[in-house]
Amino acid sequence: MLKRPFWHFLLPLVVTTTLPAQDFMAFRVEQGPAVDGRLDDEVWSCAEPLTTTYIQFNPVHGEPMSEPTEVRIVYDEDAIYFGLTLFDSCADRMNSSLTPRDVYIPGEWIAVILDTFNEGREASTFEVNLAGSQMDSKINPYGEWDYSWDAVWESGTARIPEGWTAEIGIPFSALRFSEAE
Repeated sequence: MLKRPFWHFLLPLVVTTTLPAQDFMAFRVEQGPAVDGRLDDEVWSCAEPLTTTYIQFNPVHGEPMSEPTEVRIVYDEDAIYFGLTLFDSCADRMNSSLTPRDVYIPGEWIAVILDTFNEGREASTFEVNLAGSQMDSKINPYGEWDYSWDAVWESGTARIPEGWTAEIGIPFSALRFSEAE
């Protein structure tokens, strides 16, 4: 497996931004993981985990989350993959309700928001909940979220004793971006 950095993503997670914004390093691998929600594929050992606390959307919008999240990012020729560990000290009380695509209900969700032009004006979002329900949208320069956009992408989730894990695989064909420097 190659360990060359691809590009830095300004990657706010959990439906809103981190304070302060952080750069994440994505590492090239020959083949991405099986997107099944379990972070047991060998490729995840290539990516150094970044552990941080994000800002929550619900139940108290704008407040720091009470638990940390660990993020790993790898990519292959066709897609970028996010491996997320979402710690929860009350894992037995996590909500895992299945919903139709693009329908939000309160519960355990994680969002990857990609500003692929690094302009701070537009973004693509990919959200998944503990039950595996997906949401995706485009954020326009006015801050409006358009959930009528439906990209083709993969996700998987799994419960673990410490909380839950999520894998998200986004084909490059679902994204628009400028060439990496």
